[in-house]
Amino acid sequence: MPPERAAAPSSEDQAAIKARNLKALAERKAKLAAAKASENSRPLPEGWRRVESRSRPGEFVYENIHTEERQAWFPEETAKEEGEYSVAEACAAACTSPSGARS
Repeated sequence: MPPERAAAPSSEDQAAIKARNLKALAERKAKLAAAKASENSRPLPEGWRRVESRSRPGEFVYENIHTEERQAWFPEETAKEEGEYSVAEACAAACTSPSGARS
């Protein structure tokens, strides 16, 4: 059973609504910062490097050193080189991409 939530403030009490929202935002940011700190202490799988985001300076992403593809989430597997994908992965990519769409 989920924990009970406090009742929402009255819609007329704008100060209470702002305070509640600011508290929730601070909690989400703290949780995200803790997750990022945990990622920073973990060793990266082979073939990945941590690089600064091009679109969000100050934030970091993970880059496959073989393909130079970037992703925001922590990689769980060794980086694959181009052409190293399975037939199932290639089929899934072709079937879902606009260029591989079937008529």
